[in-house]
Amino acid sequence: MKHWKSVLIIAAIISSIILSLTACANVSLPAEQQGTDKKTEEANKIKDLIPKTIKFAGQKMLIYTDQEEKLLYDSTELGSVKTSIQTRNDYLESNYQITLEVCVVSKEEISDTLRESLESGLTSAHALCYSAETTSALFTLGYLADIASLTDFNAEACGIENFATDPQTAGNHLYMLSTPALPYYNDLYCVFYRKDSVSKAGLNYPEQAVLRGEWTVETFRQYAEAIAYTVMHKSSYDAKLDTFGYSSRDKSTLPVLLAKAAGVGVIGKDKDGYPAIDENLSSSESICTELQVLLKSKSRAPYYGSEAVDAFFDGRIGLYIDKISFIDVLYENKMDSESGFDYGILPLPCGSKGNYVTPTGSDVPVLSVPVNTPIEELSGIGVSVLVGAGRITVRQAAIDSFIALFSSDNEQSCMIDMIIGNSASDFGTLYESALQPVFNCASGLYADRFSKGSSLDSLLKSRKAEFDQCIDSNFRQNS
Repeated sequence: MKHWKSVLIIAAIISSIILSLTACANVSLPAEQQGTDKKTEEANKIKDLIPKTIKFAGQKMLIYTDQEEKLLYDSTELGSVKTSIQTRNDYLESNYQITLEVCVVSKEEISDTLRESLESGLTSAHALCYSAETTSALFTLGYLADIASLTDFNAEACGIENFATDPQTAGNHLYMLSTPALPYYNDLYCVFYRKDSVSKAGLNYPEQAVLRGEWTVETFRQYAEAIAYTVMHKSSYDAKLDTFGYSSRDKSTLPVLLAKAAGVGVIGKDKDGYPAIDENLSSSESICTELQVLLKSKSRAPYYGSEAVDAFFDGRIGLYIDKISFIDVLYENKMDSESGFDYGILPLPCGSKGNYVTPTGSDVPVLSVPVNTPIEELSGIGVSVLVGAGRITVRQAAIDSFIALFSSDNEQSCMIDMIIGNSASDFGTLYESALQPVFNCASGLYADRFSKGSSLDSLLKSRKAEFDQCIDSNFRQNS
C-alpha cells in the first residue's frame, strides 16, 4: 500500500477537500455529522475554553511515548492527518509558546522508567501517550496522576461536559484520556463486504440499510445467512469449498465487538458518577439473544486470522470484520491484481435503529500524566491544549483522508464518516486489561453470556460485589 500512498498523496489532499463537501449530501445523518461549518464552529469554541496564558513561555512539554507519530508530524500518516497534527502542535507553541518534545520509551520499559524516577525522587515527563492496555497497568501501579485535579486542566475543552456521565471518568477522577486528538482510527473496527457475494445472494448493497438505520444485528445475520445459503441447508459443511456469511480476524474479540457496537451496556454510573453495574438490562438482554443466534449461526465461518483473510479474498466469506486499516490491504489488492474484487465498507451492526457505535480496542492510544510530572500546571494546560486544538480537526482529517484515498462513491464516503465519527472507548476498554473485576463485567461477561446462555442479570449479580470492591479500592479511596 505504501507505493500507492506515495503516488496518490497529493491527489488525496485535493480530493479530500472536494469529497468532504459532497459526502453524505443526499442522505439524512445525525446533526453532529452534517457539514463542516458545525465542526469549525465547535473547534473555535473549544479553543476559546482553553486558558490563555504565556506563563510557561519558552518551556518544553515532554511526553513519553512508544509511537511518536501519534504526537509529531510524520510522513507515513494519511494525507491531511499529518497536517492537522502539525497544526495542533503549532497551536501550542504559537499561542502558549510551549514546544512539544517527544521521548520514545518502549511500552516494555515505561513502567521501570517511571518507577526508577519515583524511587530516585526525580521528575519524569509532563505527559504519557501509550495504549490503554499499557496505561491501565501504570494506573494499578500508582504511577498516574488524576488529570482532573491538575491546575489549568480544562475538561470541557477535552470534550468532557459531565464527569458524572462520561464513560472515561470515575467520580471526579480522570486517569487516562482517549481522544480523537491522537490518530486513533487504525484501531477502529468495521465490516468489509464483497459486492459480488451480496449480489449473488440476491440482496441489495447494504449501505442504504445503514443510512436508514436498519443495519441491525438481525439484518447483518440475514445477509450472512443469505450469502451462506448452501451451508445453511447442509447437515455438515466443507470448510475448504463452501461459502460462509461472515468471520473476523480474531475469534475471541468478536463477541465483545458485536456486543459493544450493539449497545449492550453493563457498566454504567451510580449517583456519584462512579462506575457501577447497570441494573436496567431488559433491552440489552433481547439484543444479547439476537447476538447469540448470530454467533451460533451456520453462516459463521470456521476460520479466523490469515485463513479468514484468504477466504475473503477467495470469495468464501461475504462479510469480514477487522480494523479499518485493513482497507489498505483491500485497496492494494484491487489495484494490483487482475482478479481483484470490488468491496464495500460498513459500520458494525447496531442494536437499536440508527444508533451506530464503533468500539475501539485496548490498543487505542490514550493520554495520561505521571504523578511526578515536573510542572503540574504545564501538564494540565498542555493536555488541554493538545486535546482541545486537535480532537475535532484530527478526526475530521482522518475522515477526509480515508474518503479521498479509498472512497469510490457518496455512499462509501458516508460509511467512512460514520465509522470514524462514532468511535467510543468505554470504561471496560480502558481498565479491563489491568483490573480483573472490570474484565469480568465487560469482555469476560460477554463471552460467558454467549457461550453459557446465562442471563446478563444473573451473571452480573454474581460479580457485583467484586466489581464494587474494585471501584472502591482503586477510585473512591482517592476522593
